[in-house]
Amino acid sequence: MVECGYRFRFFGEDAEIAAKELRIMCSQSHNFMTASVPSYRVHVHLEHLVQKGYKVGIVRQTESAALKLVGDSKSSVFSRELSSLFTRSTLVGEDLPLIGDDATSGGYLMSICETKSPVLNHVLVGIVVVQPTTGDVLYDCFDESPHSCELEQRLEFLRPVEVILPEGSTMHNTVAQYQSSSRDGVRVECLRRTEFDFSPCLGSLMDFYADGERASDLKRVFELPPVVVSCLGAVLHYLKAFHLEAVLSDLSHIVPMSRSCTMMQLPAPALKRLEIFRNSVDGSSRGSLFMFLRRTVTSFGGQLLESWLGQPLCDVGTIVDRQNAVEEILTLGASTFCELKKFMSRMPNVQRGLCAILHKKVKPCDVFSTLLSLSSVSKLLNRLSGDLCADIKSSALKECFAGIPQLLRNINNYLDLLDEDSAKMTRQTY
Repeated sequence: MVECGYRFRFFGEDAEIAAKELRIMCSQSHNFMTASVPSYRVHVHLEHLVQKGYKVGIVRQTESAALKLVGDSKSSVFSRELSSLFTRSTLVGEDLPLIGDDATSGGYLMSICETKSPVLNHVLVGIVVVQPTTGDVLYDCFDESPHSCELEQRLEFLRPVEVILPEGSTMHNTVAQYQSSSRDGVRVECLRRTEFDFSPCLGSLMDFYADGERASDLKRVFELPPVVVSCLGAVLHYLKAFHLEAVLSDLSHIVPMSRSCTMMQLPAPALKRLEIFRNSVDGSSRGSLFMFLRRTVTSFGGQLLESWLGQPLCDVGTIVDRQNAVEEILTLGASTFCELKKFMSRMPNVQRGLCAILHKKVKPCDVFSTLLSLSSVSKLLNRLSGDLCADIKSSALKECFAGIPQLLRNINNYLDLLDEDSAKMTRQTY
């Protein structure tokens, strides 16, 4: 998408693809097929294209008409450069709003690599799963055989929207089967096998974590399985093209997938036959158990419910604690939680906003909106803390409502550093 004045234009084959997917007109101009969309609708068309599995680049003008008129290059064409790059898993940037439908916003990026296993007829598979829009980073390592479905189980549970793996990988058939059965626009990209080699990946990770405050994370890199190090190095190299490598900056946030005895690990056939996340008719989420149960008022609430369904509890004590918390919410909902629920239903996607701030791909107005929302949450919970502590008996709820104001205790200090009028007027990236 190339910025030309007040419109973004597509050229050549890209124009034909855009015309088909966006249902816009495509015509020939100067021996090129062209199509265009207005600049104020760029985020809508961008999300639609990446949902279909395309990688979309934004090429912006680096000089305005006014500056060009008084400059030395007024007779030449406008200078432009690639300002941002997007796929469905990397939907983070100033071109995207914090308020709106989050159905297409982000998703997991999965990196897969395999190596020889000491077990006969098995391969050792490592995966690293990253969600740049929320900051979640998971990894796992397991043995895979022709008769097992370990990778399939993780694909069905995590439902990545983008998968990268080396060329000629033995896992390609499993990934292709998952891609064909999904209607969510899963994008698969095969990278050069050298990008998954252990030594270069380890070297790039050492260079990345040896910088400044991240030097303490070097020890944790050596504690990871070698096949996971290869996956992590490939993800780091891949995310650098999108300027999103900051999501990997803290290794303490890179956690293994849960294998504790408190959670069930549902196999892939169970996830399919029970239609927990996708129906068995067309592979979409419509009619699934998750879509039937989802009544959350925030996108991050929906993500939490999704993780609960994918890994049900099997510890009796934890199940009882969660049931007690839900029962109290239902019992006291009309009086105590009504105001809180109403406020949260109007909140912008603060999780997406905080990640955009981390990646430095956010407008000042969105920074102010995110901080203001978090400040309002802190004030509301402080005001309701008396009623909440008096009425609530669940230890899980008490810990939750007591911990949030503590986490947000310094939010007003950051908010005071911003001028509201100036932040709302400024449109450039922070």
